[in-house]
Amino acid sequence: MSGGLQKRALSMLRQPDVAGLVLDARGWTPVPSLLAALTRDLERAVSEAELAAQRALQVDAAHVRELPRRGEARAPDILYHATTTDRMARFQAQGFVAAGRGRRVFLSPDPSATWAVAHRLDRGDPTVLVVDAARARRARVRISRGRGGLYLAPRLPMCFVLNLRRGYAEQHSAGGFLFRDRGHGPELALVSCTRRSGTTWEIAKGKLEPGESPEQAAVREVREEMGLDATPEILRSLGVVRYGFQTPEGQPRLKSMFVYLMRLDPAPERFRPASGEGIGEVRWFPVSEACRLVQHPSLVEILAELQRVLP
Repeated sequence: MSGGLQKRALSMLRQPDVAGLVLDARGWTPVPSLLAALTRDLERAVSEAELAAQRALQVDAAHVRELPRRGEARAPDILYHATTTDRMARFQAQGFVAAGRGRRVFLSPDPSATWAVAHRLDRGDPTVLVVDAARARRARVRISRGRGGLYLAPRLPMCFVLNLRRGYAEQHSAGGFLFRDRGHGPELALVSCTRRSGTTWEIAKGKLEPGESPEQAAVREVREEMGLDATPEILRSLGVVRYGFQTPEGQPRLKSMFVYLMRLDPAPERFRPASGEGIGEVRWFPVSEACRLVQHPSLVEILAELQRVLP
């Protein structure tokens, strides 16, 4: 029974969206959330002691994660592979992406650079594969850091290639952090959202509407979700994060989210959260605490940048 418990726990931690779990940037999830999911799945009560006894799991205070491998590099959530239509057909036939002759597959975090490489390849029209590196990591595909900002992987099963799965589509969204400094240190406003696994603190964000620029969408979403009377000003772009997810119908999506730092003068003291959109509360936090509370793995680098520019 213990082996079955560990296997189910690892499966849930590697596919948290399916199990209804929320993992932070380092792969931790609350122990009660995993226990509840295991209890439902195994149809019996699972105790915290049983969880702590599993060798492949790491339990720390009230959180649990899969025990990480030594020397494993964290790659971005989405990586790209340059190839041709002829090679792509071969990958689909064999069921995995492989470089051949014992070589590893080159992956890049830059889609534009990857397309440039694809155009230099022979044998077929150029194309680029969109790889869900986050999901591949959770399935224990070893992705290591190479030279020149590239990443290397052994053969990649086709289930991790998002744009070759049925129903694939891209989704664009935008949002941001509202900033203020009242003389005792900078603060950021976050929104609380209720999910299946509980309440989380997040940035205000949403999909781009037709004809809308990322900047316009980010300002609109922050204003709507926080319930602001005035229009916030964008101070700077914090970059774009990309990650893969599945719709409730199981269709693969590649999300590109544009993130901005904003200010409103005077800074609001009270908010009117958009309860109809699942926003329960809006609250100001010191920068360090806000960065700790926002747990989405794709935002790790942006949160680190925030702490550098807003000490």
